[in-house]
Amino acid sequence: MTQKQPPLWPSRQQWAADAERFVRTLCHPTERVPSDPAHWLTGAELTELRDELAETVKAARREIGRAKHADPDRVTQLKSDRSALNAAAREVRNQRARVDDVLFGTDGVLRVARRHVDDATPAMHRLGVLRGVLATRRDRAADEALRTAITREVARRTTDAGWAKELERRRRIAQPTLTVIDTITQR
Repeated sequence: MTQKQPPLWPSRQQWAADAERFVRTLCHPTERVPSDPAHWLTGAELTELRDELAETVKAARREIGRAKHADPDRVTQLKSDRSALNAAAREVRNQRARVDDVLFGTDGVLRVARRHVDDATPAMHRLGVLRGVLATRRDRAADEALRTAITREVARRTTDAGWAKELERRRRIAQPTLTVIDTITQR
C-alpha cells in the first residue's frame, strides 16, 4: 500500500488562513516605517538629543580621564570604555544614522556614562527620555503598519481575484518558461 503524497500547494482555505503569518514573517515590523530619526522626533527634539549626547559624552570622558590618573591599573579597561563611548557617539552623530543606529548608539553612550559618572546628570536623564520617545513613537507606528498590512493581506486573500492571482502564480511556478541566453565571446 503506497502512502498518499501531501499536496504540493495549500488549499484555498489554508492559503487564506495563512495570511497573518505570511505578513508577520515577511519582514520586521520596523521595516514597514521610515528609518529616519527626523520622521519620529521634531527638529528641536533631534537637536536636543544631539546636545544632550555631547554633554553626556563630555562628562563621561572627563570621569574616564580622572580615573586613568587615579587608578593606573585600570588604564586598559578605561581606554576600551573611552573607545566604545566615542564609537557610540559617532554612530548617533552620523547625519545618515537610522533610528536603530541612534537607539543603539545612545544605549552605548548611556551604558559607558553610567559606569563612570557617579551621579546621573540632567543631560543623561534627558538623553534617556528622548531615546525612549524615539523608540516609542517608531514602535507604535510599526505596530500600526503591521496591523494594517495584516488586514490588507487577509482582505486580499479572501477575494476571488486574490485567489485567481495566486493560481496564476502557482501555474507560472509549475510551468516555468525557459529563457536561454547565449553569450558568445570572440577573441
